[in-house]
This record gives sequence, C-alpha cells and structure tokens, in this order.
Amino acid sequence: MNSNNSLTITNVRIVSSSGISDPADVFINNGKIAGIHQTGIIHPTGNLINGSGLLAMPGFIDLHFHAGMGSINSVYNDLKLESRAAVAGGYTYVRSHLIIGEDGKSGYLKVIDHIIKNAEKVSYSDFSFNPMIGTMDQANELEELINKGINAYKIYYNAYQGEEGRNLGIYVDEDIDDIVIKVLSTASKYRKTRIIFHAEDNSTVKYCTANEREKNGLDAFSRGRPPFAEAIKIDHIGHLALHFGAKIHIAHISSIEAYEAVERYRNLGVDITIETEPHYLFYDDSMWRLLGVFGKVNPPLRTSRDSEFLIKKISERKIDSISSDVNALNSKQKIKNANKYGNIWDASPGFDNIQMTLPRLITKFVSSGILSYETLVYIMSERPSQVIGAVNKGSISVGKDADIVLVDDKNYHKATPELLENVPGLDWNPEINKEFTGWPYKIFLGGIEVYSDFKMQEKNQGKYVYIR
Repeated sequence: MNSNNSLTITNVRIVSSSGISDPADVFINNGKIAGIHQTGIIHPTGNLINGSGLLAMPGFIDLHFHAGMGSINSVYNDLKLESRAAVAGGYTYVRSHLIIGEDGKSGYLKVIDHIIKNAEKVSYSDFSFNPMIGTMDQANELEELINKGINAYKIYYNAYQGEEGRNLGIYVDEDIDDIVIKVLSTASKYRKTRIIFHAEDNSTVKYCTANEREKNGLDAFSRGRPPFAEAIKIDHIGHLALHFGAKIHIAHISSIEAYEAVERYRNLGVDITIETEPHYLFYDDSMWRLLGVFGKVNPPLRTSRDSEFLIKKISERKIDSISSDVNALNSKQKIKNANKYGNIWDASPGFDNIQMTLPRLITKFVSSGILSYETLVYIMSERPSQVIGAVNKGSISVGKDADIVLVDDKNYHKATPELLENVPGLDWNPEINKEFTGWPYKIFLGGIEVYSDFKMQEKNQGKYVYIR
C-alpha cells in the first residue's frame, strides 16, 4: 500500500490519556489522520482494514534508544536490526543517542547529514538522533545543529569519563563542567531544545565501587553505584538548569532518591522531565538467582521498594516516559566468557526490552488494575511527544501522523524466539517462553501497515524527524 493512498481502519476503540472511545473508524490520507467518526456514521470506501474491536493506541515514542556505539558504521548495522524490534513492540518513533567515538569527537557538522541519509535507508521506525556531547568541539557546534532541526543532546555528566567510556566510544573530556555550562547556556535560547543527562556522579561511583568490589551480586553492584550518586548529580544539573533556564531531561531514573532530587527542582520551576525503564519496574536487586550478571545495567537495579515507588509515580503520571535504553547484547557479550553467576563487575551492562514492553506492562500492571490503558498511552505516547516537541506524533487525532498500534487485549501468546524479532539478548532473556496478553496485532507507520500478526513488512519505511 502506498502512503499516498487513502486508508480507513474501521471498528477500533481509540485510547487516549483521557479515555477509551466507543467503536470508531479512523480515516487516513497521505500518511495523516484525516478524520475520526463513530463506526457506521460514514461508509468508507477504498482501502479498508477491519479493526475487529481492538484497542487503537498512538504509536509509542522511545526517548532513550541506542543504535550503535563507537562508530558511524555501527549506527547503520544496529538501527536496521533494533528498529525492527522497536516497531514490533509498537514503537514507531525512536530517539537514538548518537555515540560514534572517534568519528564524532571533533564534531558532527561534517558527518550528520550523511549519517541521517544512510540511516533512513535502513530504519523501520521513524527516528531522530540525540548527539552525545562530551567535548568542547561538539559543544561549539550546538547552535548550528539546533538550526538543522536536531533538538536534543545527550551528556554523560562525568559518568563514563576516562578509559571505561572510551572503550564504548564515549568521550567525556576533563573540562566537562565547562562544556555543560556552555551547552545549557546555548540551549536556553531555543524553546524546543532539551538536554538529556546520564546523572551519576563519577567520584561517588569510584569510591563506592572500591568498597564493594570484593563482593558479588546485584545488590553489591547497586551499592557500588548507589542512588545518592544519581541524586548528587541531579542536584548539580538541576541547579545549573535553574540558573540558565534550560530544558533538561534525566535519563533512567532508578530510585526514590533520584526522583526526590528531581521533584526539588520541579518545585522551583525548572523544566525537568524524567524517564524510567522497564527493567526498573519488573526486576530488583534481590533477583540474582533469576538474572545473575545478566541483570547488570547502569544505573543498577534497585530494591523492590524503589520499583514499587516508580510504578506508583507512573500511575500518578509524575514520570514522563517509559523508555527502553535498549542495549542489545547476546549472552557472550554480556558475560564475557564467564557464566551467569560470574563476577558482576566484569559483565557488560544493558537490557533489550523494547519488543516485549507493552505486553509485559499490560499483563502485569493493567490486568491487575495497577495501571490503566489511558496511563500507558500518556506515558508511552502523549507525554513523550510533548517532552521532545514531536507535535505530529503522540495521539490519534486529526492532523497527526497516522502512527497507530492495534492491540489484542484478549488473547495470550507465548514469547518464543520464533514470535519475536531476532535481536541479541533473546538467548538469555528471562521472559522467553512466558505467556503475555496485550501484544501488538497490527502497526501502522504514516498510514502504511508495517506489521501484522507478528510479521514485519520487509521494506523499511522509517524517516528522520526534524524538530525546529
């Protein structure tokens, strides 16, 4: 089907943050939603798809996506694979951190157009880049990049400084304090620009890690990168944002202490938004037997009390996004020739959550009444679109991009490798072969059906989204 053709999706229940509609028909033209009417009021013609009474959710938005680490070529290879998994999970728009090591250390202006052009050739989802800024050369290009329509940037605020970061392609210079001030003062001039921070205080992490390194386990790793290391950095970043008036976003909030630090600056009027990730909701640091070293992630898994707190704040709509922080690694890459219960300090950090997030959230939290479908749409579509300024996305409304996820909320399916997109991490994922409800049944990107009944359309349709 060509995006220029009209399409009508009939008999769906449209989910918004404020409610679920009676059965409705969604009329699509040229990739946009042209009309929404109660089923049966207008008799559609042309291309028809019967929604069979399924829930229709706006395509999800992932504010924290990783495609490639350390080089330009790694971006294309990972984006091709991971964007398929994103679409299969209902994520039709991803914000991928651009971390290209030596290829970007001296700046992005010479390479960014080339990267975007080639990335469009392989991406299955719509996407934008959040270039990482860790050098003054990168910071000095900020205004020109913003004027190109690149409106968000990632800073590892002295996390991953030194050899640990360089091994991953993350360059964080010694003058990172000066760089942060330069970036925030520049970004404050642009109302659609937001700076994203990995907030862990490096000195605190070094000290605490040295004290815990002789111990093993997820709880020891959490004490080595403790919640107050997050809170210390959030306090610093929040104070700078308060002074400069810049919009900021704190990635992967994992703890009560980090959340409370954010709230202090929200109460002072700082435009500070936050995300958490699925792994902080489903797992905690007591689950060593289940996860072993596969549960390593930065910031670490916290206590069950922290998990319960984050879920409560999601239900209160105090958290702005559930993002993936996808870092897909196979078992060998994770454990580095050790075993599941080897040394946590030597393992690689990262989870791959994205294609199972929706059914897991629905099965565990919606089915039990802890969360609602309306809140899922708020935190996975509507609010992220507002945070990042993606005005054409985030809801099923007239004039918006026709990015729509039809969700089967009745049937259960087992999460087998054959059912899922084949990405690294399936060989150790503890959710494999478990049954979940709430899987995406059909997915539309710009009015084009790109996924149906667990099968991906082979032609990629993803486009770069500029935000000015």
